[in-house]
Amino acid sequence: MNDLKVIKHLVVGYKKQIYFVISFTFCLMITTMFIFGFFLKPEYQSTSQLLIGEPLTSSQLEKENNKPEAQVTEAYAAFLKSPEVLEKVSEELKFANSVSDLSKQIDVSYTNNSPVLTISTLSYDNNESSKIANTLAVVFQEEVRNSLQVDNVSIISLAPAEGESRKPSQSAIIIYTAIATFIGLTFSTLLVFVINGIKNVANRDREVGESEQQLQTVFK
Repeated sequence: MNDLKVIKHLVVGYKKQIYFVISFTFCLMITTMFIFGFFLKPEYQSTSQLLIGEPLTSSQLEKENNKPEAQVTEAYAAFLKSPEVLEKVSEELKFANSVSDLSKQIDVSYTNNSPVLTISTLSYDNNESSKIANTLAVVFQEEVRNSLQVDNVSIISLAPAEGESRKPSQSAIIIYTAIATFIGLTFSTLLVFVINGIKNVANRDREVGESEQQLQTVFK
């Protein structure tokens, strides 16, 4: 019973502080959910694929000597994102963005044992992401033919007209909301302690000042 009375006394004494902590944390949590739900733009991803080497039959695929070396695939991947190629893609699509900005939207991936280059593009416009992926594949094929004087790049697949949405998932929203709630709870609690500490110091100084004043009055 005594413990309950103590807890009740603490709750009544710190009612305003508790209300502030809860309100601040709740507002931060709602703000985080609102931002993710309404203001955060979804990104769209599109993918196209290229084959380095002549189109192979099923029997030829079994032969190891038909696969290009890893260094060759790496060189083609570097050429794919070169300023020379990206400038032509930008001209083709009439982009106002710089080549460096366009490069940030493009990722080229491959494995050492595969002659396939995968082009992944990101954009806030669902049509733009697919246009970049497909135009880059076509322009790269032409550039290899014109600049390197070889015709060993084939387009395996082109991206669909609309990119795949990469909007934050529900689980991601929950995680970020939980983080925001923890930060809000920690920050507001620390703020309450700091304010109370400052008040206690100020009250102590005032009491000391009043005591000194009373002593001076007595001795007068």
